[in-house]
Amino acid sequence: MNDFGDGRLWDRSGQPWRRTSEWLDPDDVNELLAVGATWLVQWCDEGFTWGDSSEVPVAELLARMVNRRGAERLGRKRTVPTVIVAEQWQDDTGHDLVVFYESGPYPRAENWFA
Repeated sequence: MNDFGDGRLWDRSGQPWRRTSEWLDPDDVNELLAVGATWLVQWCDEGFTWGDSSEVPVAELLARMVNRRGAERLGRKRTVPTVIVAEQWQDDTGHDLVVFYESGPYPRAENWFA
């Protein structure tokens, strides 16, 4: 079951994950993925897709990511493109999860999914 609430995510097996970083730049994501981080993506107006079942390769997500500085620039415009932003989450064993979001270029609020 995928469910966000109070800054926590439960994966398909019921394993809880906790947010550890509310913003990751593309270089940070590359580092985490290089050492074996799990990943998932939430598409606009859709559910979650876990990396092991995604039809979209992670390289395509990385190409659409914006860093914080780029997001701040985009956020000042009246209309903004949909981009990919990412957060870091960890399970109780310290394993990393990169959560990609397709959205406007804004950081998520703690209760975004409440």
